[in-house]
Amino acid sequence: MKTQILFAAPESEQLDAHCTFLDGCGYDVHTTDNALACFDRLIERPPTALILQRGLLWGGVDGILARMRDGEHTLNVPVVILGGRESVESLEKLLGEPVIACLRDPVRPVELLKCLVFAESRHSARAAAERTNSAAAKPNGHEPQPQSNAI
Repeated sequence: MKTQILFAAPESEQLDAHCTFLDGCGYDVHTTDNALACFDRLIERPPTALILQRGLLWGGVDGILARMRDGEHTLNVPVVILGGRESVESLEKLLGEPVIACLRDPVRPVELLKCLVFAESRHSARAAAERTNSAAAKPNGHEPQPQSNAI
């Protein structure tokens, strides 16, 4: 199964070029051009990673990050932000869970690929940790049974 990537960005030649490159690298890339559709997609089918382009309509990157940070179920999706020509300082303010990287234009496809490889490894590590924690809570694959203190 291909790794699922959600790419939220206004339509552009750069978006098309990035999607074509990532598809050629074996990713299954889905796109949306506004923040509302992006968040709906995050809830329906959380991807392995989310790429957000600054300047997104209907809530923008800040709106998506605020809702992700408020909702436990979407926080596990690593985010890469493409920041246009914003200053490094303004992009650094966005860093922190779940943002793993902020890239300034022009973004080379290989830079984006490196971020996605990191996101995949992080996603896999979290999934493994969740499975381990779940298995520890259920010895022998069963729910823990209450213990009786009766004599």
